[in-house]
Amino acid sequence: MLKPIFSAAFTAPWRRRILRGALAVCCALLCAIGGVRADDPYVTFKLKLDAPLLMTEDLRQSLDLQRWQDYDKLTPELLERLAAEAADQLRDILATRGYFTPTVTHAMEENDGARTVRLTVEPGEPAKVSAVEIRFTGAIASGDAIDAALMGRVRKEWMLPAGATFVQTDWERAKREVVNTVRSQRYAGAELTASAAEVDPQAQRVTLTLEIDSGAVLRFGELQISGLSKYDASMVRNLWTVESGAVYDREALNRFERRLVSTQYFASLQVSVDAAAAQDGVVPVRVNVIEAPEKRITLGLNYSTDTQFGGSADYRDNNFLGRGWRLRMLGNLDTRIQSGEANIELPEHSAGWSDKIGARLRHTDIENLETRETLLRARRTAIDERSQPSFGVTASFAQQSATTTVADNVYATLFDYGHTWRNTDSLLSPRHGAMLYGEVGYAPAALSTRNFGRLIGRAAWYHQLGPRDDLVLRGEAGWVISDSTEGVPQSMLFRTGGATSVRGYNFESLGVKQNNTVFGARSLIVSSAEYIHWILSDVGIAAFIDAGNAGDDVRSLHPALGYGLGARIKSPVGPFRLDLAYGRDDRTVRLHFSAGVSF
Repeated sequence: MLKPIFSAAFTAPWRRRILRGALAVCCALLCAIGGVRADDPYVTFKLKLDAPLLMTEDLRQSLDLQRWQDYDKLTPELLERLAAEAADQLRDILATRGYFTPTVTHAMEENDGARTVRLTVEPGEPAKVSAVEIRFTGAIASGDAIDAALMGRVRKEWMLPAGATFVQTDWERAKREVVNTVRSQRYAGAELTASAAEVDPQAQRVTLTLEIDSGAVLRFGELQISGLSKYDASMVRNLWTVESGAVYDREALNRFERRLVSTQYFASLQVSVDAAAAQDGVVPVRVNVIEAPEKRITLGLNYSTDTQFGGSADYRDNNFLGRGWRLRMLGNLDTRIQSGEANIELPEHSAGWSDKIGARLRHTDIENLETRETLLRARRTAIDERSQPSFGVTASFAQQSATTTVADNVYATLFDYGHTWRNTDSLLSPRHGAMLYGEVGYAPAALSTRNFGRLIGRAAWYHQLGPRDDLVLRGEAGWVISDSTEGVPQSMLFRTGGATSVRGYNFESLGVKQNNTVFGARSLIVSSAEYIHWILSDVGIAAFIDAGNAGDDVRSLHPALGYGLGARIKSPVGPFRLDLAYGRDDRTVRLHFSAGVSF
């Protein structure tokens, strides 16, 4: 016969726990006020738990008896009672982990006056989920193809399928995830209206049923903004690109929140909807913000396996000239690269664009090639992070020289258009989907030492091989359309090698080699394959192989090969990567460190 115990949330065991707690408190009070005769002996004890190795520590930490070992007014009668209660408590704990027919015994041992409470646990076989029934009510039950796909996704992603070991915490988490999934599209007011886990202890089977009421389809209404004092509300509204009356989608709220965070106007913020406040299926979007200090300066020391040791100073003014312009002045002093730059980013337009202007002074000394560059740029970028076009102009004035050549002064004005497409499950730590980037640019002879064109393409593909295993494939290609590199600034040519390109080689050490100097090249091809196994949810190990090079003739390009092992750690700013790589051509092992999405 099936015994419905989880629908009552373990009512009987919880009742026993309350009674045990009350009994323990009463006994302690009696001892304290003299309810025990003065000549009654007090005892101490040690707890010995005999259980399967993987269970022992978890069970021990959950036992109330564990905390009585240091109590100095414990009578033998109370100890016997507590030991019996501990056996009952173990049965309750094991039931929450799917063991409904355990054998638990307790014994009191005494040796030379020292008492030991021995608890022996034989958990038996855990109960398995035999069947799962998920029912839907509300508008979703009679909806369209999108609703059918959503219900199918809920059933497919259910975390306790038939054959899984039943664990109470997994059951509770699975129910929360189901509701969150239904709430992700259209139905922000979805609720779990019924759930039951019916257990057959003899057959060690559990039948799960749950019912979800989606409620009505909800649509976005007006923005309700609170907390602004220094900035105009339009600076928030311009980042909300969803049309009024659009069907509710939680990803739209998440995207809006990310855009607000990236402006750095706010110290904290919350974007939410209250389904209970919906009127005629329309729900307002509430934006609560706390404004950040306008000015901030950050000093830091850093180390990179590409640019080595360095220090930085970063000054930000998020309300420059009182107009909401974001001024950033950044100075970096690294072993190989020294730079100073200033950028002004204007508030986002209502049409969904962001404008940025800036200037940079930069000195580099890499692979015996020294450059000094002054760079001016202006750029307009769409705020849509999934399909993001951008275009602009960059003017470069550079002096570049090798140890064996005379310094060469060159300049170029490059007009370019780029487009990024991101179709991944996560922007910061993707595990599924693809990213693409394409760029085309042209530098006219009237504004450059020589005219040339430039093409760049990048791609990354992420694929989950299993719950803990990922495959990542990356590729990059570039081409400067010109008869020669003479007159083209080095920053607009191609070199590769280092932590985010071909690992196993020094930073930008792959290019056109002349004597002991590596110059930028007209063509570039890089590819990479990486397998990641996640040991924990946020920590993984990786095996990778990279191949690529830069040269003036793509047809005779010889790929440099690098391969190795690494560690991965997820963080709020993207993954941290620590790689040990072997460069086949150099026959050298190198350590590389990098952070963020490599694309």
